[in-house]
Parts: sequence; C-alpha cells; structure tokens
Amino acid sequence: MAPQVGQTARRSLTLTEASVVTFAELTGDYNPLHFDADFAARTRFRGRVVQGGLTTGLLHALVAMDLPGPGSVFLSQQWRFTAPVFIGDTITAQAEVVSVHATKPVTQLRVTVTRQTGETVLEGEAWCYTLTPEAVAVDGLRITYIGGPTALLEIAGVRLLTDPTFDPAGSEYTTTLYTLHKTKGPALPVEALGHVDAVLLTHDQHFDNLDRAGRAFVERAPRAITTPAAAERLGGSSVGLAPWEAVELPTPDGHTLVVTGTPARHGPVGGDRGPVTGFILQQSGGAEGAVYVSGDTVWYPGIADVAERFRVDVAVLFVGAALVREVGPAHLTFTAHEAVEAARAFPDAVIVPMHYEGWAHYTEGAAEIERAFDAAGLAGRLRWARPGLPLELPLPGRA
Repeated sequence: MAPQVGQTARRSLTLTEASVVTFAELTGDYNPLHFDADFAARTRFRGRVVQGGLTTGLLHALVAMDLPGPGSVFLSQQWRFTAPVFIGDTITAQAEVVSVHATKPVTQLRVTVTRQTGETVLEGEAWCYTLTPEAVAVDGLRITYIGGPTALLEIAGVRLLTDPTFDPAGSEYTTTLYTLHKTKGPALPVEALGHVDAVLLTHDQHFDNLDRAGRAFVERAPRAITTPAAAERLGGSSVGLAPWEAVELPTPDGHTLVVTGTPARHGPVGGDRGPVTGFILQQSGGAEGAVYVSGDTVWYPGIADVAERFRVDVAVLFVGAALVREVGPAHLTFTAHEAVEAARAFPDAVIVPMHYEGWAHYTEGAAEIERAFDAAGLAGRLRWARPGLPLELPLPGRA
C-alpha cells in the first residue's frame, strides 16, 4: 500500500549501557563522552551520552519497517541534533509523510526524535525510495506467518491472507462477557504485504481472528471469502461459503485456484462459538496438492469428513487450545493432542501450526505441540513457520 500524505508512524527504544557497548564494538566509536563518566561530567552534557548513530538508527528502523516500510532506503536526510540522549533514556522516533512522488516510489518525510520527557533531540526531513522485488513464481506453497491466525499464503500465483490481525501488542477487546488481551504484535506491518488477491476469513465475530486493523484491511481487500453470516455482515465484496461450497480464483497461468469451504466447530457440543469455516485450496484439474486451513475448530467428525473428501498435502491447523473461561470451561480450538488426531486423519500432510501465540487466552503453545507430536511419533511432520519469514513447502501433486 503506497504511503499517504499525513500518514504517521512511531517507534520507541530504550538505550542502555549494552546499546552503547555494542555500537562501539561494531563501529569503533569509543568516544570518552560515551564511556568515561568523569570526562563526560566535566562537559556541557554533565553525563555520559549515547552515540548519535543509535538515535538515527531508530529512524532507519522506522523507515525500513513502518513507514514507508520494507524495501525502503534513505535517498538523503537533512536533520539536526537539538539535545543529547543519555544512557537509560527512552527515545521515540516519529515520521510523517509530507509528499509522495506521482510516478516514482519516493516519499518525503518529516522526522523527529523525542526523549521520554517530551524534549525533542532530533528534527529534520528525509527522502526515501522503496524498492519492490520482482515477483518470483512459487512452486508449491509459501507461508509467511504474521502472528496468531494471520499468514500470507502464496499458491499458484495467488496471494491469500488468513484472518487479518494487525493491532499492536497490548490491545484489549472488551465485550459484554469478556475481555481479550493481545500479547504480541504482527511480525510484519500491513504495508509489507503488497497486493493480496483475497482474504480467507474463518469468521468475523471474534477479535483474535479479526481485530480492528484487520477489519480495516478486509474493507479494502478485493475479496473476502468467509462464512455466509460474516459475508452478510461485512457486505461489499465478501463471499460466503457453506461447507463444501466453492469459489474459483483466477491464477496468472490462466487456470483457477478452487477455494472450498469446510466444516468447523468452534467449541464443544452445545457450546459452539461459530459459525466458522475452514478452507481447502486446490488448483483446478487435479486431486493432488490440496492445502487445508482449519480455522478455529476442535476435533470432531466434521474434520474426518474433510480427510475423506480430499487428499491434503499441507494442513495449517489453528491450535492453542483457546479458552475463554467466561463462556465456559471447554477449549475452543485444537489442543495439541487434537492436532495429533488431525495429523493422523491427514496421513500424507505436513502440519503447520498457527494460532498458538500472541493472545492471553491461548493456553497451549509451541512446547506443548512439540511434546504431543513427539510422544505420538509424528514430530517429523511438523513444519514451523517463523514470524515474518517465508516457509516454502512442496505440493507433491504439482511437481
């Protein structure tokens, strides 16, 4: 998404003794202003200060990761230091878009850095250029895990985003019954995604599957494929799938990617927090190479029905044993042991766990999943998608 005039971003960092030492080891900057307390005390600073490169380095991170975002580099900078930064200070860098070039990916920013007291320590302007890599054909499936239930799936040249959640760590979501707490932010910002062909939204009624920033993303997306109930609520370009209903998405090679809705039960019998849908992704013209995205579900006969209908090569399972005590004592998503049952049901599939970290109500994490699969003799079938990094998996039927 191109930056917009007036758009802002912020990033904070606490600078410690270790920060100063590490910077000196990397650059050779052992100025006594940074290391000799007696020397620094007899200067106008009256104490040791951090290297200026640590202050400007936070601006580099802000530009590279937040605004304009990944792929961005400085073309030039014009800034000045207005106050010292001391060891132990927390600094906050802010950038605001002043202008965007009409035909080139060049962005002009107004930048400031402040201390925790509110004092400005740096101000100025910068010009950035954002590089975009050439598209690379994915032979199989590429999963870029963003956090919680959110991942970018690339298959057959089609780019799909599961359950968008992009709010920062510390966000809270209060309903009439409970409050959900987000403990970890996204590994990648929205701006880093590039074009997305469709959102695979397992359901819209729970914040840990569609948070505030995620909902804004869905509103801008070309298409959202979800449950019929969610499609009715969301409107726009949303498409609702009942179990076994399908929609076709065009692929760059002139074929189609078939997205089929699958059954899911979001909790125990009598305590289903749905409706929820899972998805099967399959290129047209063959029974091989199917990818299964479970959505929020527990193990129940509906999952076995999916296994009977499709040969699944990659199963993306929403685990974590989500538990919201205010609505009942039962788990609402796969436990680690239920994920093992799903792995047995899909004997040809590698298993990619998601939905096991980033929210306070997830009661099982990676350690519990690994122990359960190890005990079942299935540890070799686990594939962990690391946050922000692409995981490439073959689809045997599409060699």
